[in-house]
Amino acid sequence: MPARPLSGLTAASGFARLRHRAQPFWLDSGSAADGLGRYSFVGCDPAQILARTVGAGDPLADLERAVKGAAYDPGVPGPCPVAVGYLGYELRRECERVPARLPDDLGLPDLWFGWYPAVARFDHETGEALVLGASDAAAGALTSALR
Repeated sequence: MPARPLSGLTAASGFARLRHRAQPFWLDSGSAADGLGRYSFVGCDPAQILARTVGAGDPLADLERAVKGAAYDPGVPGPCPVAVGYLGYELRRECERVPARLPDDLGLPDLWFGWYPAVARFDHETGEALVLGASDAAAGALTSALR
């Protein structure tokens, strides 16, 4: 997996540079001790997006197919491509019978995941910042976006 060092960036400053790109994200790992975990990740421009709404097919089956179809190499350390997303509260309707649905005032999908071919990883313990990519081209594209 290609890894490119970054210097002079934090997760906050890196995300600020990506915020106007397609589907940017910023994830912090958690820690019970001080609230900040060891790693933060930022990225943008997913190669694939899965967005589903309850009542339009089977969102969980679609997610399972997408995860099984992702090209992961277990012999390579690191999280690329990485899937970032959410499972919305209304998705519970796929698992149990619940009362009538409330009006949807936001229009967001009930399930949304993006597959990102590269991520920037910020290690708060060592101070190291790296761009990890599924390919050299993906790592290079994110590195350029962060400059």
